[in-house]
Amino acid sequence: FVQALEANFRPVNQEARARDKLAELRQKGPARNYTREFRQLAMEIPSMPTHELQDKYIRGLKSQLNVEIEKSQALG
Repeated sequence: FVQALEANFRPVNQEARARDKLAELRQKGPARNYTREFRQLAMEIPSMPTHELQDKYIRGLKSQLNVEIEKSQALG
């Protein structure tokens, strides 16, 4: 019910605006603040696949965290 309600009353370009904001989002302060904002935007884009969200999340992190995550993923 909630999804149908949101779909009917959501602004027409809300998903496109959220995608734009997500593409520009970068961690500037604590990771928890970045994560909170990222999650809020991601919830406005239900059609975005999980692997794409993960990629955008990692790319938006501060470079030091980004490198550490990529290292850990490479090690498996």
